[in-house]
Amino acid sequence: MAKIIRKMAKKTKISTESLSSSGNSPFEALAALRASLPEGDVLSESTPENESIGSRELLHVVLERKGRNGKPVSIVSNWSSIEVAEAHQTEIKKFCGVGGSLKNGELILQGNQLEALKNYAENQGWKVKKTGG
Repeated sequence: MAKIIRKMAKKTKISTESLSSSGNSPFEALAALRASLPEGDVLSESTPENESIGSRELLHVVLERKGRNGKPVSIVSNWSSIEVAEAHQTEIKKFCGVGGSLKNGELILQGNQLEALKNYAENQGWKVKKTGG
């Protein structure tokens, strides 16, 4: 068998030093336009990410195997509202590195994630209580 050798073309770099030293940078023209722009509205800081659970509230975490063919799932309940649970759902799943879903106000995560959930809650300033088995 003959080997096929492909040569990659050399990458050519464009020098940007001549632009910055001469003052012909297109970004300098944009900076000059900033002063002529009207003031924008200030956004309120009441987004769901900023509305966190109060430190006095308790999240209930339980490990369940019933009705799941013996596979463990971690269930987080007792959220202050469904909106708060929805806002933190993807962040918690990424932190634990697992899949999950939000059903009936309960966040269901695949596998035994009790320690990871406890660490995440402590980082957020929340309290966690293990319930059930």
